[in-house]
Amino acid sequence: MTTGAPLSSANLTLDRRLFTLALLLSTWLPMAFFITVGSLGTLGGRLDMAKATLLLVGGAHVAATLMLYVDKRFLSLVRESKARYIYVPLALILASGVVFTFGGRVIQVASYVILWGWQTWHYGRQNVGVYSFAGIAQGWVRGGFERRALQLTTLCAVCATFKILGRDLAPSLRSAFDALYEAGFLAFIGVLVFSVGVFVKNRRDFSLSKAIVFFTCVLFFLPMFLSQDLDIAFFSYAIAHGCQYFAFMGVLSLNLGMTDGRRGVSASMAALAAVLLSLGVVGYWGADLKGIEWIGSNPVPVTLIDFLAGLGLGTTLAHFVIDAGAWRLSEPSARTYMTHRFGFLFGGTPARSRALVPEAPVTLSVG
Repeated sequence: MTTGAPLSSANLTLDRRLFTLALLLSTWLPMAFFITVGSLGTLGGRLDMAKATLLLVGGAHVAATLMLYVDKRFLSLVRESKARYIYVPLALILASGVVFTFGGRVIQVASYVILWGWQTWHYGRQNVGVYSFAGIAQGWVRGGFERRALQLTTLCAVCATFKILGRDLAPSLRSAFDALYEAGFLAFIGVLVFSVGVFVKNRRDFSLSKAIVFFTCVLFFLPMFLSQDLDIAFFSYAIAHGCQYFAFMGVLSLNLGMTDGRRGVSASMAALAAVLLSLGVVGYWGADLKGIEWIGSNPVPVTLIDFLAGLGLGTTLAHFVIDAGAWRLSEPSARTYMTHRFGFLFGGTPARSRALVPEAPVTLSVG
């Protein structure tokens, strides 16, 4: 996308359309892939490689948050709120490592329950952000009932996610998770009816692009109600979430490079991102690693795995906190930052920014 020099109206229109298309494709393609993979069952060859690559992308988006901290303009936000962008993230990372290591099985399960609920809420908040940024790109107004529909689908997904992700880790809670899943499923059907009603009632306000983006976001969590297979019920939308994030960060990175003379992320930041990604991998596969006899029988590697898994969980929570502030367009400092970095959306003018950014909180919470 062209962001370095003054743009013609035609170029701006093209860039906005390409950005909207990128958001849609980053949602559709991963979801279609994992739904197909989950339906096929046994994989092999290139499909296995493609799945591994997409899973890596999904995990790497958490570490990609570090890209914000190499941006001098973003550091002004950090100075304004050191608690949100420095102290709270570091406290979450270290506290999770300690609590996860010494808290025992019950604390570990409780930590994951918190993560699952917060993570799903975080995914839903990003959908609100996707819908808002797409609306800014296309110039259509986002109505309150549309936003409410997206919020309600997220609440339904929060109820359902515990059964999808916790059925094996927390068998003692299975009956409670089943009840929440059923409640979420019934409510989700109601939200779909409500969303169709919003569309029909406001049909004149819905362009084709608006309708496509709206129902893409409304149906984002549908896979978890279609199957119990983890590829379909979780990875389909989780990896789509990560790809959406990279679509945003790709634009931000390109703009950062063109306006501040950077050619990419520094080697130290890349190394730190690799460490954070490794922590996430250890956290995800920690139980399997401890199942290896020579590891599981030795308390030292078991303790280390628990600590690293806790750090990985804390890093994910820190990512939630950072992004909830950095992309909140209702906050003046964040809005100023995003207006600059996404200048092709706002046309580089304060008037367009004020016209397209609503008064109500709009958060692109990603992770």
